[in-house]
Amino acid sequence: MKDMKIEINNIKATQEQQAHTLAKEENHHYIIEDRVKSMEQVNTYLENENFELKEQFLRLQTHSMKYNLIFSGITEQDNESKEDTESVIKNFIETELEIRDANTISFQNVHRLRPRNDGKPRNIIAKFSKYDDHQRVIRVVPAKLRHKSHTDSDYVQWFEISPELTGLRVNILVGGVYIPPEYSKYSTDNAFSEIETEMMQFSENASSIILLGDFNARTATMPDFIVPDDTLFDILDLTDNQDVDTLKNMYSYNFLLDYNIPLQRSSEDKKSNGFGSKLIDMCKRCSLYIANGRLFDDTIGKTTCKNVSLIDYLIISPDLFNYITNFNVLDFDPMISDVHNRIHFTLSFQTLKQVNPKNINDLDHTKIKWNPVHANQFQQVLSNRLGEIDSALDDLDNNHYIQVSLF
Repeated sequence: MKDMKIEINNIKATQEQQAHTLAKEENHHYIIEDRVKSMEQVNTYLENENFELKEQFLRLQTHSMKYNLIFSGITEQDNESKEDTESVIKNFIETELEIRDANTISFQNVHRLRPRNDGKPRNIIAKFSKYDDHQRVIRVVPAKLRHKSHTDSDYVQWFEISPELTGLRVNILVGGVYIPPEYSKYSTDNAFSEIETEMMQFSENASSIILLGDFNARTATMPDFIVPDDTLFDILDLTDNQDVDTLKNMYSYNFLLDYNIPLQRSSEDKKSNGFGSKLIDMCKRCSLYIANGRLFDDTIGKTTCKNVSLIDYLIISPDLFNYITNFNVLDFDPMISDVHNRIHFTLSFQTLKQVNPKNINDLDHTKIKWNPVHANQFQQVLSNRLGEIDSALDDLDNNHYIQVSLF
């Protein structure tokens, strides 16, 4: 009996020790849990700080870029130094743009960009010391170079919608875009900068811009706008009477609010990639907005590729939201594309000019059903007309614009 009591006491002692150890471990667990929560809070704070810093950097970058010009297609000299590059630019401005006092123009910095994948001369970026000199060059570019060269980008084709068709005061610049997939052997980091460069260049005579096509950019729901705050105005030292263009761009998001367009867009594609970040940055710099996930039948941001990703976009100047009367992503059609859905939208303008008296909705539409038996015949007919297609593409190239451009 005595031995049994001793054994029971030992068991009780062991239980008490284990209970004490368990309590100690639980307390340690709570301490670790509190530390994890603290670290999560710190991490969230740092992420927010990082986001704010990136936003402020982008705002500053956008403001400073107004002094920059990119010159493309200018032959590079052997062993060209930085001083040589500046001389090349001044010579180009004097001879090609016919600004006779080009030697009086001063630059903060002039340098060649990285080598191009297509073997063409490296672009030159020039930051003017004076904004007036920058504007002098910009103003003469369309008249002096329009008939001498054409678009230098492999990723976009441009055309303009005339005021005669819209009733607006100036043209609408439209760019059809295709950018190869990120990390493919055809991809390049220059694609978005080239499109932005030419867009800013050709928009000198256009009030609004439309970009549409396959950007291979997954943007999830990243904001494509910037809401300025007091910190930004303090940094840029802006007032309501200064730098009207910059202020106008900063507050361009008000167009969406005026037209009851949601600032926060939706997307079924919850993932983003590097090209998506580049596209968003371009939208912010140029005051452009993604229509997908904001309008009519596509308020959810439907996927456009393989029912998985949203990479095909309509991107517009904010004032154009007032003229879009329809927007949706159509069902996949293998006759039209291998993996992409079509984007359908309608622009409606009030104009006194009668362009086409026929209502396209009243026309008879004949839908031809594809017959695989005639595949070889189709290929043969297409092959026989390749010459006509090449000729049409050459005509498009010959009607394009210029190489010197605003960054």
